[in-house]
Amino acid sequence: MNVSATASPSSPAAPTVSAAPPVTLTIDGTSVSVPAGTSVWDAARTLGIPVPVLCHDPRLRPVGVCRMCVVEVKGARTLQASCVRPSESGMEVSTSSPVVVRNRAMLTELLLADHPSPCVRETTTADCDLEALGRTYGLIDARGARVAAAARLPAVAPAAPVTRRSKDGSSEVISVDHQACILCDKCIRACDEIQNNDVIGRTGKGYTTRIAFDLDQPMGDSTCVACGECAAVCPTGALVNRVMTEVRPVTATAPTALKAVDSVCPYCGVGCALTYHVDEAANRILYASGRAQPGSQERLCVKGRYGFDYTSHPDRLTKPLIRTTYPKGGLSADVRGESDGRRRQGGLADMKALRSHFREATWEEALDLTAKRLGDIKAKHGPSALAGFGSAKCTNEEAYLFQKLVRAGFGTNNVDHCTRLCHASSVAALFEGIGTAAVTTTYGDIVNSDVALLTGTNSASNHPVAASFFKEASRHGTKLIVIDPRETDIADFSDTFLRIKPGSDVSLYNGIMHVILAEGLEDKAFVAERTENLEALRATVGRYPPEVASKLCGIPAETIREVARTIAKAKSMIVFWGMGISQHVHGTDNARCLIALCLLTGNVGKPGAGLHPLRGQNNVQGASDSGLIPMFYPDYQHVEVAENRAKFEKAWGLPLDPKRGLTVVEIVKAALAHEVRGMYILGENPFMSDPNMNKVRKALTALDFLVVQDIFLTETAEFADVILPASTALEKTGTYTNTDRRVQVGHPALLLPGEARADWRIIQEISNRMGYPMAYASPEEVFLELSSLGSSLTGLDYENLGKTGKLYPCPDPEHTDGTVVMYGEGESFPTKSGRGKFVPAEVVAPDELPDAEYPFVLNTGRLLEHWHTGSMTRRASVLDALEPEAFCELHPEDCTELGLAEGVFVRLSSRRGAVTVKVRANDASQRGTVFMAFCFREAAANLLTTDALDPVGKIPEFKYCAVRIEPVATARAVPTGGASGR
Repeated sequence: MNVSATASPSSPAAPTVSAAPPVTLTIDGTSVSVPAGTSVWDAARTLGIPVPVLCHDPRLRPVGVCRMCVVEVKGARTLQASCVRPSESGMEVSTSSPVVVRNRAMLTELLLADHPSPCVRETTTADCDLEALGRTYGLIDARGARVAAAARLPAVAPAAPVTRRSKDGSSEVISVDHQACILCDKCIRACDEIQNNDVIGRTGKGYTTRIAFDLDQPMGDSTCVACGECAAVCPTGALVNRVMTEVRPVTATAPTALKAVDSVCPYCGVGCALTYHVDEAANRILYASGRAQPGSQERLCVKGRYGFDYTSHPDRLTKPLIRTTYPKGGLSADVRGESDGRRRQGGLADMKALRSHFREATWEEALDLTAKRLGDIKAKHGPSALAGFGSAKCTNEEAYLFQKLVRAGFGTNNVDHCTRLCHASSVAALFEGIGTAAVTTTYGDIVNSDVALLTGTNSASNHPVAASFFKEASRHGTKLIVIDPRETDIADFSDTFLRIKPGSDVSLYNGIMHVILAEGLEDKAFVAERTENLEALRATVGRYPPEVASKLCGIPAETIREVARTIAKAKSMIVFWGMGISQHVHGTDNARCLIALCLLTGNVGKPGAGLHPLRGQNNVQGASDSGLIPMFYPDYQHVEVAENRAKFEKAWGLPLDPKRGLTVVEIVKAALAHEVRGMYILGENPFMSDPNMNKVRKALTALDFLVVQDIFLTETAEFADVILPASTALEKTGTYTNTDRRVQVGHPALLLPGEARADWRIIQEISNRMGYPMAYASPEEVFLELSSLGSSLTGLDYENLGKTGKLYPCPDPEHTDGTVVMYGEGESFPTKSGRGKFVPAEVVAPDELPDAEYPFVLNTGRLLEHWHTGSMTRRASVLDALEPEAFCELHPEDCTELGLAEGVFVRLSSRRGAVTVKVRANDASQRGTVFMAFCFREAAANLLTTDALDPVGKIPEFKYCAVRIEPVATARAVPTGGASGR
């Protein structure tokens, strides 16, 4: 493998390092050599000499606004701002001479003159940098009260009382107090340079100057995406997380010391490193902050920074429950299909009403009953009558134990998880084309790309932190080509945006490859030395000249040619794709085309180039790696290969099923046919996440026995016979593998509530009761077993993973961060021939086309503020407040044509069911299409979607089905839950 340090974008604030010889200077009497261009502030930091700053952050472009970092340079006429002053050979610097100290004290007193001491930041998190300086220079006492200046300093005060500057409480996440603002511009630069959102600026003149949002709008009405980066860098109480002001009022005394717990964000596949700040006495997280890690580099999005309080929601399951109400079926109106969507929006189910159908039980009773019922089904109907759905939100260790229980304890390979619903087609195509199931480079490697192709990915909402690096790369010269039927926010940063017709991806990419081959622009050496099957690709794409492709995809022929030439002539191109590529009946074909495009242009195996399907949930990569899929043991060792099976039979001590198991949708169909009779569902919510919800409802009802292990009584748990209270990521130890292949250790920040247990312990208890013994003492012991059974995790352990994790494969975990660029020069692909294989694809129509009765195309996806089925984010107070109700997005001209006003209710109907939902006009969606998020139970998008599958990846076609839109008053009577489906 080609092993190198992680390639990640250089911060614009990073010291400028040239090829010139290093310079040597003296700071406070100590000599130091630093690279040419290093600032004096950074040089002092290398010596451990602290120089105070208010406007500077190592991640930001230094501007020298606050002047707090001034130092005395021998021979200079004035004090120098050390954050912007380059080091020079022979320079003699004093960081704390009397004149420097006097200058800082005077500046601090001037800034404190208008400062509302103690400010909100000081009374909540106790980290106001200005007040800390006030204490240093004797201007604020230990109680936070202002004191008279030292005799050597003249008193500084306004000549006359001034009008207090305003506050802005319009944002759900951040309180703004302009009186506490010192105009350091850190928030502006953090918004522009770190998150790349361009929301904050300045307005006003003189004393009235203040920060402003967009065109001087209230923060809550602006385009702010609530990432919280501005509040994170603010040195005073000008910008403060509202959750802190609500937990700790401004009148509070000095806050209790908090425990800092380093962990991993529990939401998307970016896997941001964060620190939870915990009040241990209250068992409560008060706030989260980003921390240093080569991938996320201290950045967080709204979910990571504010979406943690779901763990303490009153709906948490804290005791085992056993069903008492039969016959079995959905319990709430939404799940029964009887809601019209117009009840209270943001509507969670009434937990008191739901729990009345269950009784509390002891753990012993619940576990014994679970093991007996599953064992009875196995004995009567055989192992294949059992199945398990695992979770992409659980740890690697829990995924490994769960699939081991199903395979060794149940005796079947009927185990799957939500990768089947997001990137199964991508994995299938990657295996076929280059022999891997993971990305070939990291998202941060975009810094080395001339061109980045983002296709079928709403990364600004689904992977916001990764998107911040994409935006940053665009600012620094990388050409972004964005391709999507919907004009998402990332398109604003693109050099070229192609709004294709829904479902026409293959025609576009075949057209692009036609141009590359016709004009001889392919990387001939790479193709000759490292690929195979080119002639088959040439024959297929030869039928798609741009004029033909244009008619199919809606992109002008000349634009197709321009994009093809841009890609082919780039020194390096990286491709990112999301579920807009994978969630089609031709999803595998879509991914085949992207792989072929990279192979054709030699864009695999070098910096700034490669294939990166952005993984959805926080551990979908790790769950797949750990064997939580029906056709593979851990590390993608096929269950039908005798040698692999023998290896795991030896490791696990019993014979294993030689046949591949059923996938998620196949298990649902098998339950409908009474072929699968018992299920164990761990942390998955298939009632909301699977397509054609009516079929899922019938399938779950048809099961003889269902045990659900989860943190809430989810929509799926309404069908359960036994419910086991589980743990969140914030309450347990374990590893997670992000979209980059980075394996990180998550640590518990909170104690488990009530009688809830860690998932790995519950799995082990059920396995023991079913006659397959497990006796692991810790998650680390499980990890070591997992890593011993495959090559990807070889050499990794909790100790060398440390605080920032490692990229796998990592041949030298003690000294390197792991492999960034896979399959570099001189390496073979892990295919039978050692070559990448071109797999041509013909255009295949979507399963269900619009017609006169159902004229619109439905596209489903996620929102920035919510995740997956909403079971966590709709119980996170900030996230739910930001986006509390279901909506469908329509083009304004379609709204006009249908006579629909913004905010009215419409009936959305497909051949499978109907939902009632509010309209939101937005030209992000093209005419003839409608977009819905699938996280809202009261208007569940998957009542409408089709369960037609990609024949290779077995992934449903979530991104395309035909629907009808009607005002509620005139809508035809279509039952929300009564359609039989197809």
